[in-house]
Amino acid sequence: MDLKQDQNQSVPSTVMPMSYEEMICQLNEAQMELKIRYEQASKLAIDCAKLQLEYLKLYKPQLLQILEELRDISVSADSVNPPNDGNGIESRDNQSFF
Repeated sequence: MDLKQDQNQSVPSTVMPMSYEEMICQLNEAQMELKIRYEQASKLAIDCAKLQLEYLKLYKPQLLQILEELRDISVSADSVNPPNDGNGIESRDNQSFF
């Protein structure tokens, strides 16, 4: 089957001009369809935001625990490597020896 021949069969040979009323009707239908899709997208966006909040609520205790552990690690790391205050002897690697 020839593709051009198939395409020609689906297109009417004479195209009737659309009346003003028909154009208005089609525009109104398209506008209504867009409004419906916009409402659906808005509802999905709201649902998505609610789910994101629930997700954060579920993991908030764990996140706080991780942040506390990171803070404890950084505090202990600071106490192990005190800043050079001029009292120690610096090596070539800029490390202090007491």
